[in-house]
Amino acid sequence: LRPLATPLIWLSLLFSMLLSFSTIFQDDFRQGVLHQILLTETSLLKLVLAKWISFLLLGFLPLFLIIPLIGQFFGLTATPLIALMVSLALAAPAMAAYVTLAGAVLCGKQSAGFLAVLIVMPFLVPLLIFGVDATQSFVTEGWHAVEIRILLGLSFLSIAIGLPASIAALRANLETS
Repeated sequence: LRPLATPLIWLSLLFSMLLSFSTIFQDDFRQGVLHQILLTETSLLKLVLAKWISFLLLGFLPLFLIIPLIGQFFGLTATPLIALMVSLALAAPAMAAYVTLAGAVLCGKQSAGFLAVLIVMPFLVPLLIFGVDATQSFVTEGWHAVEIRILLGLSFLSIAIGLPASIAALRANLETS
């Protein structure tokens, strides 16, 4: 299982994050909190940033902290395990941005889990590909690996696209309801 450890851990982390997209905005939408925020003219940017940061801390961080234990189950040594954690840490903001986008697009919709996968998966596939490659390249080349820089660039690009798109989707969902 050692050769499959990196892709399996990446896939399990991505799928577990996708399972929690509905918790980001759904409860606030049902309780009317989002409508109240819109009425008070509070910036939706602040709300989306707060939800994005809280998802990073409460949704990603616990999963990230158990990766060394999971890596031990797969028989990973210290260097590949550190490389895996570095690549996941670099991709975490992007994964959280796309999960936030899925939560904003499907806010107010019931049982839209498969639709979230269809919306977000095309954005997550490049992260998965370059993340696995970055993990393997980090072992041999360290911080000078091209895949590490690509992964970091994808993460910045995802934040630049995902968060404003989340704001627009949230505003559209709030105005139609």
